[in-house]
Amino acid sequence: MKLTLNQKKAHDIERHIALTAGAGSGKTAVLVNRYIEILIKKNLRVGQVVAITFTEKAATELRQRIFHEIENRISDGRDVDKLIEIKGNMISAQISTIHAFCSKILREHPIEAEVDIGFRIINGIEQRISVRNSVKSILKTIAEYPEEDSSRQRLANLLRIFGEKRFEQIITKFFSRRYAIDQLSDKIYQLSDDQILSYWQQFIQDQLSQIIEKKFSIETWINQLNTALTIATGRNAKTVRDLVDKLDANRNLQKNIPILNQISDLILTRDKKNIAKQNFFGRGTKIEEFENQVQFLVEAGQTVKTFPSINSDDRLLVGISHSLVEIYRKVRDHYDTQNAQQSVLDFDDILVKSKTLLRNPAIRNRLAQRYAYIMVDEYQDTNMLQYEILKPIISDFSTGNFFIVGDQKQSIYGFRDADVRVFQQTTNEILEYQEKNASDFKWDEQLLSSTQREKCGSLHLAENFRFLRNLIAFVNLLFEQIMGYEPENEFEVRYDPLIKGRINNASGDIELLLGSETQNEHQLITARIHHLINTEATVWKRTDMGEMARPIRYSDIAVLIRNRTHLPQIESQFIQAEIPYRIAGGIGFYQRQEIYDIINYLQFLENPSNDVALFG
Repeated sequence: MKLTLNQKKAHDIERHIALTAGAGSGKTAVLVNRYIEILIKKNLRVGQVVAITFTEKAATELRQRIFHEIENRISDGRDVDKLIEIKGNMISAQISTIHAFCSKILREHPIEAEVDIGFRIINGIEQRISVRNSVKSILKTIAEYPEEDSSRQRLANLLRIFGEKRFEQIITKFFSRRYAIDQLSDKIYQLSDDQILSYWQQFIQDQLSQIIEKKFSIETWINQLNTALTIATGRNAKTVRDLVDKLDANRNLQKNIPILNQISDLILTRDKKNIAKQNFFGRGTKIEEFENQVQFLVEAGQTVKTFPSINSDDRLLVGISHSLVEIYRKVRDHYDTQNAQQSVLDFDDILVKSKTLLRNPAIRNRLAQRYAYIMVDEYQDTNMLQYEILKPIISDFSTGNFFIVGDQKQSIYGFRDADVRVFQQTTNEILEYQEKNASDFKWDEQLLSSTQREKCGSLHLAENFRFLRNLIAFVNLLFEQIMGYEPENEFEVRYDPLIKGRINNASGDIELLLGSETQNEHQLITARIHHLINTEATVWKRTDMGEMARPIRYSDIAVLIRNRTHLPQIESQFIQAEIPYRIAGGIGFYQRQEIYDIINYLQFLENPSNDVALFG
């Protein structure tokens, strides 16, 4: 395998590394080779290197790739004795999801973790049924409290607001975000309603203050407003002028924000989309020469109005949420007790109990000594809880070696509590820990040119080995404009341009097929496929001799659709045009064969004379 300069740097095993790598950048190859190189160069046992993947399927594929690479190296005659030893011990390799890794730790320390050594993991429907049963049990218990009991009164109020079914859904939903809800419960909902409102208002003002300081400074506000006010004659102009004078007298952001809020209401239209030409500038006032001022005031005003002010509705909502959290706590305690009696844990239990277990210094030190190297794939889908489990095992970077790889632009699993900020936080902490690291990267005893940021542990695989030249250019052109290079907040990520990594002269094409009233979308697609096949368009395929060009085949073509709505029309068009095809993942869950089998089975059990179900 011929490695790029950045891939060679990513093989460094002497420092912690945060590697940004998108799809098609060769990151899996880096993981595979790093894993093997660590075992060989550091002479470690297979069980001392941990590789964390996002899914069990990914863990299996990584294990297979490592096994295949080991066999290739043995065939080449490199480090044969050590590789044969590694190959024989791969069955005990610690390559798994974070939940499987934590389960192993808990089973090794059941007494300290306060779990049954033979605990069973529940998930999916079984876990949801258990939550639902706990909800119903607690509701029944509270309903039997005396009428004057505060818990019963709060429950009665919630049932009046939501109804029983919706209320159960909300509490059940809390369990899908249990770690976050528990943190809110412990940190925020121990406060009174008034304290929570004050906390929330302060949080809003702090966030807005940061944006104003960075993008819309008070000085610029005053300058732009004063310039605009030289021609403003609308009915709001005098009030704005008086408010600007207050801004000029007081530069304290916390006190200025309410004033900026009032100004924004006076200078913007009711929908906050444009400047209020009539009410602020006045009817007939020509503002063409003040385009810069108008643009600034609209953008700045919209930003200020994006941040809400606390009102009576918020006070009501805090009271309702307080009651919901109190009921949730009771349900959670019942759920935990029930699971403990049945010796079961769900996925959240596994992570939370692992984090708690790692507060034990003896266990933390023991694990830090055992696991010398930890690698985490798809790190953009990690949440803070998972990071708080892994970080103690490397003693806050002072022992072992931590390697993370992922692409923040691909962070899509927020519903699983994945938090894109964790990637950036981990990177920053690695950089801070290694800020004085001046050692160069080496490859075959040759020094590799590197920036100081790279030497401190932040690397990027920019090369893409899937796209051709024009596709690279198109993606860069489009997403540079959409994402930009400077994130506006901590939840956004910058765009890093792609670089063509494939070794060929093909350009690749981006085409837009525009239809008409007489030719629909499906006919256009069919005609384009026929044209590609009949003209023997070229595709490039990887071979042992490098990339080789060959005529296109039907199996090289994929048609991606947003949903299955138009699938029958596309199929019909392909059949008429004699285009061979197969549908991949185009069947909904309830249309899968396994579901049909279960339905037929149950229908037959219900009615043994149902011959159709029996045949099915």
